[in-house]
This record gives sequence, structure tokens and C-alpha cells, in this order.
Amino acid sequence: MTMNLDNNAIVKQLMDCASTNVRCVAECLSINDARLMMECVQYCSDCAELCMKTARLLKAGSRMGVQYLTMCEEASRLCYEECKKYSNLRVCVDCMQENKRCADACRARTELMLQD
Repeated sequence: MTMNLDNNAIVKQLMDCASTNVRCVAECLSINDARLMMECVQYCSDCAELCMKTARLLKAGSRMGVQYLTMCEEASRLCYEECKKYSNLRVCVDCMQENKRCADACRARTELMLQD
């Protein structure tokens, strides 16, 4: 697999998602009763790490990229569902929307990669 515009687009999407998840973690930890948000913090933290790793693999042209995209899609969907529980918090709404976009992009890119 070579680096192309399709990889550039998915790498950008993954990095945007990672950044949004990191922001969500920081905001959730700053809430007065942060322990209520710990599941959200864990999902978002894990997803951010996975998005960054996947972006690095795709950028490097790794053959493992497709497997990581599949995991990233699942992690983003879990974050989406968790953040949906906190739709009263703007940061969780933003995170929910970004994770939905990321999950959809990961699925689409995975399908393209599996066709090759």
C-alpha cells in the first residue's frame, strides 16, 4: 500500500478524532464529580490512543493498518455511545459527533482496503 490522498484524508480524520477525545478527557476530568465520568474518560482515552496509532500505521503504509482501522471503528462507536449519555455537556456532544464521523470513515476506508 502506498501513501495516497485517501490515506491522507483518513489520517487527518483519525488525528481530528484523537484530538477531540483528548479534549473530552480533559473536560470530563475537570468536572466537580469526575468519578461519575470515569467510563467516558476511559473510552475516550483508549480511543485517542488507538486513533493516533492507526494514523501512524497508515501513514507508514503498514499492512496492519486495516486491522487497526477495524478496532478504531469499534472504539469510536463505543465513545459515541458513551458520550451520548452526557449530551448536556458541549464537549461530549462534540466528541460524540467526531467519533461518529471517525467510525464511518474507518469503515469506508476498511472496505476500500479490503478490495485491493
